[in-house]
Amino acid sequence: IFQDMLWSDPAERTGWQESERGAGVTFGPDVTRDFLELNGLELVIRSHEEFPKGYEEHHNGKLITIFSASNYDGEGSNMGAFVVLAGETSEPSYTTYQVYEDEFDNYDYESADQAKEKEGKEPAPRPNAFGALTRVGQKRRRFKEEVLRALRERIYQRRHRLLSYFSKLDRSLKGTVWKMEFVETMRSVLNLDLPWFFLRRYLVEEGPDSRIQYVAFLHKFRSPLAKLWLNEWEKDTLQNVIAGQKMSVNILKRSFKQEIIGYNEFCTGLRDIDHTLSEAALFHLYLYFDLELKGSLSAKAVIDEVTAQRDTPYRPPRWDLDAMEQLFSLVIHGRSQLPAIFKVSNKDRSLPKEKFLKGMEMLGRGMKKHLSDDQKTRIYNFLSSIRSAYSVVPNSAMNLNATNASLFSPEGFALNGTFNFNSTVTSSQVTRSEEH
Repeated sequence: IFQDMLWSDPAERTGWQESERGAGVTFGPDVTRDFLELNGLELVIRSHEEFPKGYEEHHNGKLITIFSASNYDGEGSNMGAFVVLAGETSEPSYTTYQVYEDEFDNYDYESADQAKEKEGKEPAPRPNAFGALTRVGQKRRRFKEEVLRALRERIYQRRHRLLSYFSKLDRSLKGTVWKMEFVETMRSVLNLDLPWFFLRRYLVEEGPDSRIQYVAFLHKFRSPLAKLWLNEWEKDTLQNVIAGQKMSVNILKRSFKQEIIGYNEFCTGLRDIDHTLSEAALFHLYLYFDLELKGSLSAKAVIDEVTAQRDTPYRPPRWDLDAMEQLFSLVIHGRSQLPAIFKVSNKDRSLPKEKFLKGMEMLGRGMKKHLSDDQKTRIYNFLSSIRSAYSVVPNSAMNLNATNASLFSPEGFALNGTFNFNSTVTSSQVTRSEEH
């Protein structure tokens, strides 16, 4: 009932129709007419649907949509409005407006003045009258960036649970969910009661059908270091899981009931082979198979891959997933301490190998599992291979400014000691097929 009340929208077709929102319905003018007659009313005023001018009249003026949030989908996207009913008349009077977000110096005052002159209104005030407000706006923008960074960190930490929840909702295995399903998933899994419908535009892109590709969304939350170690770990782990269970092919054939399987069915099959696999391990192994980020796999393709790997002998894994996850977690939670750990300052432009390895040794003291010296050297060499467009450093030192992607997190290591999650996209532009 609450979903129907909140998410239902008017339409010109008569009767009730399924809504593209994934919640509620669309209803025609006959439904509005019957509702008014049944309840002895003259007019319905509702909200929760954006229109360019801030309001819209429907069903011969018997239903009005009022949308008060201007710039809802970005600056200039829509006006805000409110409606006044004065006295005993039900004749509505509309007021529209547009509030510009914080950045007065980016506001086109000349165009605004010309528009106001046509309407016979006073020109817009100039920014020098609002210096204090501009400073407040700058603080708000910094606060917004901090909030988004914290949200992206939370998403990274629970990405495997999010994938499981999305997959349950995606019954048709299209790899997409409705916007309302995205909102409900984020609220439930992250345990944060936030305006996710509004926040989604900072986190995901919608397809032409207004649905969200959830696997592509979660695939973005990874460290640039994944290019160095993840593919090796995926291959080693898959080979070793299969090598440890000679009946692995038969087990998967019994587990996979359908020709096309989703994430949860994949996890069930792999856990039937090796129940010790962690959620993080299953998440990465699933993405190893789902190269196109479709949200579904061919059961036959998975079984064929397992069959091909069946006779591969066990080999010691080259990387430890838990150690790399702990390393990234330490970086996320201890970003303010990193300059002290690596002994760098704002004046430094490069990091010698010796200083880097000592910093990694200190960082490793907070880890339950440790990286080998060879792995630390490989990490250093990988980071050193990233070339800066602005400066050249000796081969014996790592460039701290290199392509915004130094240490471990998206957008890289800033010399002021902050790891930036303001973008969900890592510095790597490698495609999924190239990655494998």
